[in-house]
Amino acid sequence: MRVYKDILGYNKDELFSDAFEINDLGIVYEVKTKQISKDTNVKVDTGANASEEEEADGEGGAPNSSIITVNNLVDGQRLTSTNFDKKGYITYLKGYMKAIETYLADNNPDRVAAFKKDAQEYAKTLIGNFDKYQFWQGENMDADGMVALSYTKDNDTAEYFIFWKDGVVSEKY
Repeated sequence: MRVYKDILGYNKDELFSDAFEINDLGIVYEVKTKQISKDTNVKVDTGANASEEEEADGEGGAPNSSIITVNNLVDGQRLTSTNFDKKGYITYLKGYMKAIETYLADNNPDRVAAFKKDAQEYAKTLIGNFDKYQFWQGENMDADGMVALSYTKDNDTAEYFIFWKDGVVSEKY
């Protein structure tokens, strides 16, 4: 399995893995996700005897079920929703692009010119469609890390997440 981690920030959060359908769109990865049902009352049987409290409660029958619907990527990677207005996002994006550029200059100098050109072009598309996106951070909410975007396509029940390709590194587990 390949896990894609943030290259910036202190914590280097895990953002997604190859367990999802990943489309390489040049400057970004587009990751297809879906809504799943999750039972929050899952009991794990460790093989031990029931505690006195459980016996007193009369548990032994079916537990109360609490099923919620979650996005499989958000739940699995523990992404956290965040908010931006257009001006705030533009400010964040300029700083983030500069940090990626600096990282690339140190680690892959041949990539800098292509990144600047492609990222600027793609950023215009994002800003032009700003209202259709939701914003997500890694589980540690690192202010220096990547903010991923999610959206839905017309007539599609899947949710798609956008991650800057030059902002992640993949590790094989």
